[in-house]
Amino acid sequence: MRNAALWALLLALPAAAQEVPRDFRLTMSRSGCFGTCPVYSVTIDADGSVTFGGRKFTAASSERKTIPPDAVKELVIAVKRIGFFALDDYVPGATCPEQWTDYPTVSVAVRMKGKSRVLRHDHGCRGFNREQELMRFEDAIDEVSGIAAWRRYDREIEASREMAASITHCWTAADCDRGVRELKENAVLLYESEDRSKSAVICRDGGVHIQSRRFAFISAVDARLTAKELALAEAAGAKREAGSAVALTSDPSLASLVSEVVLAGRARTIRFEPEKPRLAMGQLRHWIANDVVPEADLTKRAITAEEWQRIRPRLDYTSASEYPLLATPKGGMTLRLIADDAPPPCVTPAAAAP
Repeated sequence: MRNAALWALLLALPAAAQEVPRDFRLTMSRSGCFGTCPVYSVTIDADGSVTFGGRKFTAASSERKTIPPDAVKELVIAVKRIGFFALDDYVPGATCPEQWTDYPTVSVAVRMKGKSRVLRHDHGCRGFNREQELMRFEDAIDEVSGIAAWRRYDREIEASREMAASITHCWTAADCDRGVRELKENAVLLYESEDRSKSAVICRDGGVHIQSRRFAFISAVDARLTAKELALAEAAGAKREAGSAVALTSDPSLASLVSEVVLAGRARTIRFEPEKPRLAMGQLRHWIANDVVPEADLTKRAITAEEWQRIRPRLDYTSASEYPLLATPKGGMTLRLIADDAPPPCVTPAAAAP
């Protein structure tokens, strides 16, 4: 029977004890693990409003609902019954007899009758006296708040998010879900090299947008396909799997459509836009072609095809570990190469990972 123990206690208490304090708020957050443990937070307020935020491995990324007053009372009773404000944190240290690695950590924050506290429970902490009781308390929060459909792991949803992440570098479920929606609306085809060093999106407007490390300092290339090239991409995109946001391919025969060398090499002019590196890796290096285009001019004017041909051989490098970032007074920077009249990306890049 659903939460039978909690209901029995609820019925046994006087009416005054069943009242929900006006300032009641409970928030539970679950972190990640070595695997696909759902990463999310859920908040329940005194009025029954439930706010869910999924970050990784959850079917939903942002949802709201309202639960009945009796359900909120269940949580208030559960908080009192477990003696929440007197509990220890169960994290590595004196309260943790055994420590197992790669388990999620649960944080429960409660505000009630002017009192507040945050309880931390590392699920790798084993062997303490109230271990099972605390885990049942956490599970009851999930059950009473009614988030089972939102917190579940969905293989197809995650596959779509991974597809969006290869292009937008999204980190949270919300950012990746936005990327999936934009791909469905705007993209024709996604390309990812077999070694996963390059990803690209071809858009319905003919724009092609590439993320790679083919050239030093340059993290992205924007260009425009010819009508014939776009038709090839559309034919390949029509073969997408059922349920997929957009077709994803590594077909070598299509590699020329997303070749940084080809697309930049045929441009009449090239512009550079500064970008903050998405990954804090690479060696800081100063610009290596001041005799052709001074560093001060890089992001201020277009460069000609002739200038590009003189610069390009100097931008080759031999390994990802040597990938240089452009040194500036404020730190490392990368460049987005924009060939001719390339349209802006049809999928919004995500914010940097936390």
